[in-house]
Amino acid sequence: MFKVSIDQKKLEESRPIKPITITASYGRKTKDGILLSSSNEKIKGILDPIDLISLDEFFYNTATREFFFKVPGRKYRASDILRYINELHEKPTKPVRGFVLRVKLIFWHIIIAGLVKIFSNILAWLLYVSSGTTVSMNIWNRIVFPDRIDGDADDERKFKEAERKEILGYKASPWAIVFFCSIHLVLYLLFSILDFKPEFLVVIFKNNFLTIIYVVISLSFVEVLLPRILKSIMRKADSLYRELTGKKIRI
Repeated sequence: MFKVSIDQKKLEESRPIKPITITASYGRKTKDGILLSSSNEKIKGILDPIDLISLDEFFYNTATREFFFKVPGRKYRASDILRYINELHEKPTKPVRGFVLRVKLIFWHIIIAGLVKIFSNILAWLLYVSSGTTVSMNIWNRIVFPDRIDGDADDERKFKEAERKEILGYKASPWAIVFFCSIHLVLYLLFSILDFKPEFLVVIFKNNFLTIIYVVISLSFVEVLLPRILKSIMRKADSLYRELTGKKIRI
């Protein structure tokens, strides 16, 4: 199925040469009609054509009623343009000619995008573990609603209303204190197993004043800065995932 259109704003311009947008979608007959590759019921055959869009390649001169490839460029008949687009559209169906294209699609749209998605979901999990802030594990929910983190407002309200606990003179939320102590317990066990005794830590924990400074600074980082940093990185990862899944592959 082909769709040929000219943007309304371009039509209103006085310049007679208008860029044409051409889209090509693969469809096949079913008992319910034509099933398109862009429909909810995806066509997943490895050698099926893929949706294709042509932007700023072909132009139409409204004064002379002629089609061009690029500007200035050679003249094309309308049938030649559709034939050219159709050849590109069917290229993925060719086992040899479409192989490189399929590799590019799999690399960017599946492998790289998949790794970014996993990384983003790990950040969402870390945000919950470190601060108790609940974030949707569905990456598309976070992309569609970037400023609406599930449960965020309720969690922050609960933390403000909750009785803050004191550790070495510093008051913090119970969740942050538990996470802070858990991290240090894991590090202690790991250092003990590896018999690792960094001198600067030994000096800090032998001095009460330095110990208090360390606890106050590191605990405030865990409670205040860490959630903000995780949210910021997660939003950037979600944005990158959206760009990768929509990345245009040159045919």
